[in-house]
Amino acid sequence: RQALEAARRLAGLSLAELDARAAQEDAEDAGVAHAVLEQLWALERCPCHFGPSERELLWRFRSDLLTGPSAANWFVLLAEEFDLAHGPFSICMATEEDLAEVQRVLSRDLIVLEEAVAVGPEGQSILLCPGDELVSNDGVLQDIGGEAGRANLHYVARRLPITVDFQRDSASEVIRWAPLVVLSATHAFRALAALSRSSWPLPVAMAIATAVAEALESRCPDETLIAFSSSLVVWLARIPAAAQRPVEQSLLRRAQASEDLLTCLYWACRQHEPHSPVIALQTSRRLANFRENILRAASGLVYEHLCAARDFYDSLVAMESDNLDDLSFDTPFRCAPCFGTAVVGLVQEPPKRMQSKTAPLLFGVRVRRVDGSEGTQQLLCKREEDILKQQHVCALFAQMLQQLLDDQCMQAHLLSLGLEAATFQAGQHRIQTIYPGVGVVEVVPEAYTLSKVRPVLDFLWARARESARPISQVARTYGVSSALWFAMSFLVGLGDRHSDNVMITEAGTFFHIDFGHILGRDVGLFRHVSGPARVDMKEIRSVLGDDIEQAFFETLRLAFNILRSESRLLFEQLFLAAELDR
Repeated sequence: RQALEAARRLAGLSLAELDARAAQEDAEDAGVAHAVLEQLWALERCPCHFGPSERELLWRFRSDLLTGPSAANWFVLLAEEFDLAHGPFSICMATEEDLAEVQRVLSRDLIVLEEAVAVGPEGQSILLCPGDELVSNDGVLQDIGGEAGRANLHYVARRLPITVDFQRDSASEVIRWAPLVVLSATHAFRALAALSRSSWPLPVAMAIATAVAEALESRCPDETLIAFSSSLVVWLARIPAAAQRPVEQSLLRRAQASEDLLTCLYWACRQHEPHSPVIALQTSRRLANFRENILRAASGLVYEHLCAARDFYDSLVAMESDNLDDLSFDTPFRCAPCFGTAVVGLVQEPPKRMQSKTAPLLFGVRVRRVDGSEGTQQLLCKREEDILKQQHVCALFAQMLQQLLDDQCMQAHLLSLGLEAATFQAGQHRIQTIYPGVGVVEVVPEAYTLSKVRPVLDFLWARARESARPISQVARTYGVSSALWFAMSFLVGLGDRHSDNVMITEAGTFFHIDFGHILGRDVGLFRHVSGPARVDMKEIRSVLGDDIEQAFFETLRLAFNILRSESRLLFEQLFLAAELDR
């Protein structure tokens, strides 16, 4: 009852007034006001748990929050958490005082006119906000609104305690704010993912899709669209057909200006043909139509490149021997999965079968890079049933690593260690599914599995002498990359982490490969003896020595805090990974 009375005293305060109340330490209810502000800060920083009290808090201060500096985040939370699947909420009127408080704020049409605090079924405080509608149609309840309703209270009082339902018009709020809030690329992806699994009516879906389309067209770099393309096409295919059109048109306009993006979107659609574990039949038709629209958007030369790539990879899928003679081509094409380079020929070396469970085929291609230089790129043709899942997880690691390296605190930390952020991109490799169960994997140059280089200190020392790199720089690179990958692999629940599934480059960058076991799944003995993520502390201590606190543990602390800030988008990605893992 004391908490209810304190909540009623704070009802009607704006966010600024609540902040002022919390700043007055000797003011009544200053502690309660401070607790509310702390809860809002936690929701902005890491909105992992979002229950009824969090929804109520967002709804109460939505006008202040949606006009503030973090408006995009709050709008996306509104789209994620207030769809009609949540239904009405209940309040319990146990006393005449409770009944009078509710009746006081009701209009004749049973719409709440001002904030009031009611009691929930479990005794918790529930805030009634302007616009909430009484939807219970139980007899005299329909006649308690407005001035005339006060005369009917004594009839209702005879039936106390009574539980009634209220509905919030969240659809109108989303439609109202969608054109006013400026979404970033990250928020646009979150909104699209939420829309793909929500039950919003079509007008709301159109409003969200229009805001997403505008963000993707004007505030999303090509590199980001390419990084998210695999998830993007799935989310796009799952939203209502009418809402799909504005997003599709924005992507097509962007693709017309970038061959890299157009090629990537083409393969992102094609990897779900002729069947897919995450695309239903009706949805697959719409995805196929989008792929055809991508082909129509391509210029004559780009279309020739796509045809050459399709023929080359189709021949690779159909190849029954290890002879690459049937893979000749006349027109250069964008390399899948390295879309920023063009394949101009094959390396005149026989392909090699790798000694692993699936025996992938290693072969080389001659490539032309963006700057016009030419070189070679080693690729693996890998045949595994879950290759699409591995591609998705690989892209997820790339997104998390980019988020870590783009953070200003992480950049300052790396600078204090004398390291450059670009160093840690070296371990990133890409995967592209070219047919169900068949993928092409980028091979990282100058990288070796951990089983071949132990002890790590001796390996790094020898490579540092050969390259004239300072051993302290190489050691710190190993420590920092180990911390980054520990944090990322822990969040994904990466399993099967034997010493042939982790690698080290000659510059000291540590990274993981082979993402067949995720979300806590593991194999054989690892189920019983391994921890939640692989960390080679003995090797790390021997390599870093006194630098371990800054290079490893401080990096680890930063990494978890940075990744936590985008936990909602990570959840959407893991949600899709879980579907692919079934």
